Amino acid sequence: KFNQSLAKVPIKQLIVFIVIVGLPLTAWFFLNKGSQMRKEALERLQPKGSVGHFQMSVDIDSIFDAGMMSGKRWVVGILGHDSIRGVQMQFFQELLRQAGNEFPMHVFTIAAIAPGERIEGLSVAMGFPSTPFWIKAYLASIHVFPFAQGAFEVPNAYSDRDILIFVDEKGRIRNYYSLEDEFDRKQAVRDLPIFYALKN
Repeated sequence: KFNQSLAKVPIKQLIVFIVIVGLPLTAWFFLNKGSQMRKEALERLQPKGSVGHFQMSVDIDSIFDAGMMSGKRWVVGILGHDSIRGVQMQFFQELLRQAGNEFPMHVFTIAAIAPGERIEGLSVAMGFPSTPFWIKAYLASIHVFPFAQGAFEVPNAYSDRDILIFVDEKGRIRNYYSLEDEFDRKQAVRDLPIFYALKN
């Protein structure tokens, strides 16, 4: 009976019903979902700690220290030496490429050098661009994760993983994301624009 009565409804009235009722409901659903996701992201992006004091040589033959991060928002990449870092780096590059069209990206990467590797070859293999907005440092593979723990207060759950770290202009660490974990990678994609839109 319902199908028969529906068939008798004029097409114009059906279209009007969809426009008046269906579209606002759909819009409300997606706005509500978007606002919930933003709220969850803001909770994840609450400050977790502060960048510690550090100083190190970088690939532009100069010294980079914690104070030079002040006044800018940073995406920090800690990249160890493992068999899947090329895949992780592809995700990292894609994330930064997408975001770079909308935000003033400042990137700091610390990559592991295995015995026998050369910095020049590693930089090409990892696809690091030559730009003043991307600071690149290299450490022996056994030192990368201990250094990251000291400089960026990396929690134990992330202490031996390739990770992204969001750092705000006041040197506050906003969140950690494992490059090895698909769920974390998706959260990083969702959180990055909100991180750059933070007012404080």
